[in-house]
Amino acid sequence: MRNNANTLRCSKLLVTILCLLFISSAISAQNRTPQDIRRVTVTFQYAVEKGKRTDMVYPIYQEIFDSLGRCHTEIEWSLTDHYPHNYYWNSFKGKQKVISEFYLNEKLNTIEEFTYNKDSLLAMRVVKKVSPTDTTISLTFIYKYDSNRNPIEISAKSRDGKTAYVSKSTFNIKGKELTRKVKIKKNFSPQDSIVNLVSVPVYDSIGRLAREQLTIKKFDKTTVIRTINYSYDRNNNQIGVLVLNEKGKQVSREVREYQYSRNRLSLINHYDSNDVLVKFNTKRYEIYRTKDRKVREIEY
Repeated sequence: MRNNANTLRCSKLLVTILCLLFISSAISAQNRTPQDIRRVTVTFQYAVEKGKRTDMVYPIYQEIFDSLGRCHTEIEWSLTDHYPHNYYWNSFKGKQKVISEFYLNEKLNTIEEFTYNKDSLLAMRVVKKVSPTDTTISLTFIYKYDSNRNPIEISAKSRDGKTAYVSKSTFNIKGKELTRKVKIKKNFSPQDSIVNLVSVPVYDSIGRLAREQLTIKKFDKTTVIRTINYSYDRNNNQIGVLVLNEKGKQVSREVREYQYSRNRLSLINHYDSNDVLVKFNTKRYEIYRTKDRKVREIEY
């Protein structure tokens, strides 16, 4: 029985791999100059039933990198029909991303344009919405930084050039955001809906973030208070994230595992407030050493 189960699991994985290769190549070929493909990272999600992981596994996200380590293609796979309806095409100047095109349901939906200052920090981001008849600027974001390269102010301007909101933040010497205040001047909400944030971080004896208390006020005037505890392995990788509510009760928990040979993330277990497994994700890392991509290596 065990051999049969292993054979079935391998067959499912083979079918998934073939679909990944076929569909990713098809997406890359759509009205786009062929891109250099050196590395591919695929995130999979296993079906979970009654708190137990099953053998059913599907891709949910794929990143494709060139030989310079630039991620030129990102693919989002549907959890319902397991097809990549949404994806990003990223263009670069040197190592700086200058354009990102987002395709929703396989149609161009949003274009983002990025410009940088003399310190190679993001200075402006322009978001354009695409319709069948027109492309218009939705929002323009302007960034200011402190001497430690932390983004202390983000101004969002609407299509008419008027300020929609201004977000101001403070940071500690470790680059951890301590406060954020958002002043809304028009009926716009920040993407994360946060209008006020206070973080009180606590570090362990070797400087790792051990715990933080977050107080967050949202655009809808709700307030969320959370305490987040972090744990680490011997390589200082974050292996545990425990989120508690204001009464000290569990909201969620994550357990992460790493490939110790390469020191990178390999799987994440997600648990709910009752500590029941609700999501199980794994990562696979591939490398193509030749431009014809005839040989794929799985890096373990």
